[in-house]
Amino acid sequence: MSGDPYELLGVSRDASADEIRQAYRAQARRCHPDINKADGAEEQFKELGQAYAVLSDERRRALYDEFGEEALAAQFDPRAARAERRRDRGGADRTARRAAAGRSSGSRSVSRARVEASDPAPFRADPKGTADLIAPLEIDLLTAIEGADLSVPSPLGGAAVQVRVPAGVKSGQQLRVRGRGRAGVRGGRPGDLYLEIVVLPHPFFRREGHDLHLTLPITVNEAHQGATVEIPCLDGRLRLPVPPGSRGGELLRLRGKGPVDGEGRRGDLYVHLCVRLPDRLDAAGRALERLSALYSTDIRRDLHL
Repeated sequence: MSGDPYELLGVSRDASADEIRQAYRAQARRCHPDINKADGAEEQFKELGQAYAVLSDERRRALYDEFGEEALAAQFDPRAARAERRRDRGGADRTARRAAAGRSSGSRSVSRARVEASDPAPFRADPKGTADLIAPLEIDLLTAIEGADLSVPSPLGGAAVQVRVPAGVKSGQQLRVRGRGRAGVRGGRPGDLYLEIVVLPHPFFRREGHDLHLTLPITVNEAHQGATVEIPCLDGRLRLPVPPGSRGGELLRLRGKGPVDGEGRRGDLYVHLCVRLPDRLDAAGRALERLSALYSTDIRRDLHL
């Protein structure tokens, strides 16, 4: 694919799944080699299919939105990329100069620095007017569940901050790092740094209490005939039987495969089946038209308030 998938399909970055599907159908029909014999039409048709394959898949679209073209590589590892981003998050020198200017002014009010995209996350003074600082710390879902020892850039520049993220941490909780805030007033002791946890959303998993929920894409054939599919979980990977005749939205429960709570008990993993239509809609449309004749009743006949 030679360009941005959003630009190739002519949709905005916040386009809905229906808008993306409609845009693909319209452009694919226009560029289909059976219809358009112009030079380059076949190559454009292939690129449209590649763009749609990215944007029609929730996980691939989320990764592309986060990492750009890097996420399209076959062996791309988002966890490694996020770890590398944390290590390389730049701009510490510029932030340090802004912070030094703020300290020299003697201001005790809450200050908000204008931080560019390459800078460390913006920070704010403690509202009580002390030398403490509060800065957001973004972590992925797996780090929030399992905990980790991290080395993160200091919002004031200088040496990195070493912090232990406890297992089970949630967004909004704060981790205290003593003595890594602003310099004390008139030679007083330095303040503390409070890292406020922000758990980044995962494209497939979410945590609810002590349980973990997975939205699992399956094909139409897997839903109809049943299948055994491999899924990731906290213990590695496991093989999950999908019963024949499964429907989108059905729930499978795997006991003891969720996170560990504060008392050492394991939560459960809930798998929500999500039936995905084929992405080759030019051919799938004809097949689905034939399938529509196989419904014996109106599937919405009981739909009412």
